[in-house]
Amino acid sequence: MLLTLIPLGTSATGSRPHRISGIYSSLAYSSEAGDLTGMELEVFPGPGDQLNWRALFQLAEGGGPASALVELRPVGDHYDFSLPTGGGGPEIRFSVRFNDREAVVENVVGKRQEHLRRGRSYWE
Repeated sequence: MLLTLIPLGTSATGSRPHRISGIYSSLAYSSEAGDLTGMELEVFPGPGDQLNWRALFQLAEGGGPASALVELRPVGDHYDFSLPTGGGGPEIRFSVRFNDREAVVENVVGKRQEHLRRGRSYWE
């Protein structure tokens, strides 16, 4: 019996799967705190070849979410993206790995991970 291990986010040919498009969310309203926390990614194809992806990224850390259209850059078995900051501060960098059920987003500097379930948007 031959067992082949395929890195997360790739196909047997080594290319990225075509099925990363979709909505991934951990956004949740806390009635106790009275605010919104979490992240949401809406992933869709960008212009050009099949490896070119964009996402509407939302980040809520209490209150309304900050949102930005970001480019997902393929790097090995994951994608990288940056969230611009207002006021001229440095960009916030993230990496994301996709599987059939979720996207795992990691803040590159803080090493904090967030698991975003695939499915519906918080806003639906």
